[in-house]
Amino acid sequence: MTPLRSARSLSLEEVRDRRREFLPWVDSNATRLSDDDLEVARERLYLLIGSVARAYLTESNQSFPTRDTLGLAELFDYGSRLRLQGSGLVARALAPATKGSPSPIGASGKLTLSFAAPAFTLRSERGWTARFPYYFMISHAETTTPKNDVETDVVMLSTLFGRHRDRPGGSQATILLVAASPTGPDAVERFVRFWLGETRITEKDAVADALVADSRHYRQYDTVDMMDKEIVTLQRGQVVMIVEYIGVPGTFEANRQDFLDVVRGLHFTGSK
Repeated sequence: MTPLRSARSLSLEEVRDRRREFLPWVDSNATRLSDDDLEVARERLYLLIGSVARAYLTESNQSFPTRDTLGLAELFDYGSRLRLQGSGLVARALAPATKGSPSPIGASGKLTLSFAAPAFTLRSERGWTARFPYYFMISHAETTTPKNDVETDVVMLSTLFGRHRDRPGGSQATILLVAASPTGPDAVERFVRFWLGETRITEKDAVADALVADSRHYRQYDTVDMMDKEIVTLQRGQVVMIVEYIGVPGTFEANRQDFLDVVRGLHFTGSK
């Protein structure tokens, strides 16, 4: 619960004021937003969600409310209207009678998503499982074939908002998980090399400590995007996975524990 305690958040009065304006706006505009406007709307919503989640933690010392008195279920229901995967699952867990939430499956391809408070569980037919807290925004979760022609599970998660260290305001950090079962000569090496290239990581960014056994660990400050990056590459059985964590300084540190929990909680079936 450390990141939730330190999250950048609004007061409950600010939450009330913003939701009075924002939720009717979503009702009127959700179906005709451009991709850029949709991203902004989702971020605005999750600032409200993180703020209410932190208020519950402060009030009860529990990460997930046993009784929703601050309208958290409604906020997650609005997440489903903004086409965010999994938000309807949380809405129904908080208020089983919630109306308007879409099908709770919320993932595609080889991926399935479930929720048992306070965490989501994302499973792949490939044989890997990840768990992460309910206040993560699931921006993307599907099986696709990128330009390296390898069928790949691609998942993008957004953390809580954190306060920037060297600039005004705050933002969410991002966790990217990619996993595949490449076959053929040098297939694993080529897959890893492709994704390190996509994330602009080189071997000079390697660090000695391994976050989990039998993995490679990289750290970098990206001077182009002005963000901190941390990447783990690992292989378990036939599954090769790359996990990237990226965020603005300040936000990066505030949410790093959630990233570590995701990496260290990865589960693989059938691996040696």
